Amino acid sequence: MRVETTAAPAPSSSSLEAQAGLWSNLLSQSGSVMLGTLLRQGILYVTYILLARQLGATALGIFLLGLTVAQFAELLARLGLDRGVLHFAAIRWGQGDRRGTGRVLRPAMIAVLISGTVAMGLLMVLSEVVAVKVFHSAELTIPIRLFAVAVPLMSLSAVLLSSFQACQHIRSRVLIESYIQPLAALGLILLALSVGWGLWGAIAAYPVSFVVGLGVATLYCYRRLKLPPVLAGGQQGELAALLRYSTPLLVATALMFSIQWIDMWMVGYFLSPRDVGIYGVAVRTALLLGLILGAFNVAFAPMISTLHDQGDMQSLTTLYQTVARWSLTLTLPLFLVFALFGQQILGLFGPEFSKEAAPILVLLAFAWLVDAAVGSVGFLVMMSGRSRLTLFNLVVAGAVSLLLSLVLIPRYGLWGAASANAASIVCLNALGLLEVSWLMKIRPRLAGYAKPLAAAAIGVAAVMALRAAIPNLTAGVLIAVLIAVYGGCILVRLEAMDVMALSRLRTQMFGRA
Repeated sequence: MRVETTAAPAPSSSSLEAQAGLWSNLLSQSGSVMLGTLLRQGILYVTYILLARQLGATALGIFLLGLTVAQFAELLARLGLDRGVLHFAAIRWGQGDRRGTGRVLRPAMIAVLISGTVAMGLLMVLSEVVAVKVFHSAELTIPIRLFAVAVPLMSLSAVLLSSFQACQHIRSRVLIESYIQPLAALGLILLALSVGWGLWGAIAAYPVSFVVGLGVATLYCYRRLKLPPVLAGGQQGELAALLRYSTPLLVATALMFSIQWIDMWMVGYFLSPRDVGIYGVAVRTALLLGLILGAFNVAFAPMISTLHDQGDMQSLTTLYQTVARWSLTLTLPLFLVFALFGQQILGLFGPEFSKEAAPILVLLAFAWLVDAAVGSVGFLVMMSGRSRLTLFNLVVAGAVSLLLSLVLIPRYGLWGAASANAASIVCLNALGLLEVSWLMKIRPRLAGYAKPLAAAAIGVAAVMALRAAIPNLTAGVLIAVLIAVYGGCILVRLEAMDVMALSRLRTQMFGRA
C-alpha cells in the first residue's frame, strides 16, 4: 500500500511488514468491538422503542433526562482515572510489568469507589432541585434518585474495564460491556414492564444490571489477568501520578459529555419532557454513526501510547491514516440510510417521532460523518500526553455548544438544539485535526477518501433511479440495494491493505477458530 506521510520517510519493506502486523492486531481487536457495540446499541434501541411504544414520548423523555444526569455524575466520579489507567497501564503492560499494571489499577479503583459513593449521595440529595429548578418537572425526582444508585457501580466498571483495554484483553471488555451488562438490563426491563411496574421498574433495573457486569469483570481481572490483589508500597505515588495526568481529563470528560448532551438538557430546560423524548431519539440514532470509529479507537488508543513512547511515528501515522479511511468507508453507508430513510427508521418509535425527529436526524448524522472522516485525532492528542491540550479543545467546543444552545433553542426549538450539537462536534474535530497536523506532523491521506465518496454517489443514483422506476418498493428493499451497490463499488480493485482489512473484519464478524 502506498502511504503518504510527512512524519517520516517512506518505510522499508521490513517496517511495512511490522506496520501490517500492527494493523492486523488492531483489526482483530476492533472487529469484536464492532460486533459487540452493534449488539449493545441494538439492545439500547430496542429498550427505547419499548419505552416509547408502551409509555409514550413523555415517559421516554423522563427516562433519558434521568439517565443523562446520572451519567454526568458518574463521569465526574471517575476523576478521569479510566483514561489515566488506560495510559499508564498500557505502558506498564507493554513493558511486560504485570505487577506494575496492578499497581496502577488498585489505587484508582479505591479512589473511584469513594468518589462514586459521594456522587451518589449528592445526586440523591439534590434530585428534587435538579428536577424542579432545572427541568421544571417534579416527576423527574424519583428517576434521578433511582439512577443515582448506579453511579458508583458505573464508575468502578469504567475504570476496571479500561484496564482490560490497556492489557489488550479487548474481547473480554466487549463481552462484559456489550453483552452481559446490556442483556441483563434488557431482561430486567422487560420483566418490569411485563409485570406492570412501568417506568420506575424500568429505571430500577439499570443499577442491578451493573452489579452483574461489575461482578463478572472483577472475577476476570483476578483470575485471567492475574493482577495482584495485594501490592507492596508505592501506591500513593502511583495515585499521585495518575491524578496529575487524569485531573485535566476529569474536566475534559465532563466537557466531552456536555458537548454530546447539553443540547438535550437545554431542550429539557426550555421545552418539555415530550420534546426531550423526540429529540433524544434523533440524537441517539445519529450517535450510531460513531460506532465504527469508536470501535477502532478502543484498540487504537493503547497503541498510540505505546508507539509514541517508542518514538515510532511512521507506524503511528500509517495506522491513523488507515483507521480514518476505513472509518469513513464503513460509516458513510449508514449516513446515507439515515439521510434517505430516516423517517421510516424513526417510525419504529411511533408516528410522532417520524414526523418531528427525522429532519433533525440528517443534520446530526452529518456532524458524526465528519467525525468519522477526521479520524482518531482526539486520541492522538490525548494519548501522546497532551491532556491539557485536550482540555482546551473541549472547553472551546463546550462553549460553542452552550452558547448556541442558549441562543438557538428558544428561537428554533429542536432545530436549534441540533444545530448547536452539530457545530460543537465539527469544531472539536477541526481543532484536533489542526493540532495533530501541526504538532505531530500527521495528516489524513485524502486520496483514500475518493473511493467511498464515489461509491456513495453511485449508490444514491441507483436508489433514486430504482425508486423512480418502481415507486412501490419498500424502504427495506431500497436500503438493501444501496448497501449492495456501495459495497460492490468498494470491493472493486482493492488495495492490499483493503484486502487484509476486510478479511480481518469478516473473521471477527462471522467467526473463525
